[in-house]
This record gives sequence, structure tokens and C-alpha cells, in this order.
Amino acid sequence: MAGVTCWNFYFQLLPAAIRSLQVVEFREHLQRHLAGQLLIVWDGLRSHRSRRVGNYGREQRGRIWLEFLPA
Repeated sequence: MAGVTCWNFYFQLLPAAIRSLQVVEFREHLQRHLAGQLLIVWDGLRSHRSRRVGNYGREQRGRIWLEFLPA
């Protein structure tokens, strides 16, 4: 997983497939280090569309803006 700003590159390497919990934890990590809104661009990975990830996004009350890459 990775995040990019104009000044930094944030990433996390995982030894296995990325699960919903790791997606949420990485987003929480980014939010602790970055002020303001986050634009997240995702591919069609199943964990990106999970209930856990969706619930977390709704709890952020507009702080996260999601865009999905086309199939």
C-alpha cells in the first residue's frame, strides 16, 4: 500500500494479501500524519470494497474522498 503527497511517499509492505483490517490501519496511519482531506484512488481490490472499509470511510465525515479506477 502507498500514499503520495507533493513532498513525501508513504508505503507499507505486507508479506501476504492485503485484508480490510490492514487497509483501515493504513488509512488511520495516514490521517495521523497528514492534515486536511485525503483523496484515495483505488483499484478494484476486494478489500477496498469491504463493509469494514466502507464503514470507516463514512465515519470520517468528509475527510476522505474516494475515487475508483475504471475496470
